[in-house]
Amino acid sequence: MENLVKYLISAVVGNDDFEVAIDESKPKLTVITITANEENVGKIIGRGGKTISSIRTIVRSASAKSGKKFIIKVNE
Repeated sequence: MENLVKYLISAVVGNDDFEVAIDESKPKLTVITITANEENVGKIIGRGGKTISSIRTIVRSASAKSGKKFIIKVNE
């Protein structure tokens, strides 16, 4: 799932100027934290949050068979 998130974010941002951290401290829950600079955070979130919402939907759909829940957070 980490590779999928990195691929989607790099397609949106246009470069690799971001970091992806994964926290799997709970068995059925994974928290993916994306850290980027202010300009790239704006691109990741998108107008009205549409871009990050779409990314969350894609990740949710991709993880449906695994039975795990993924939460995506964006930080500056």
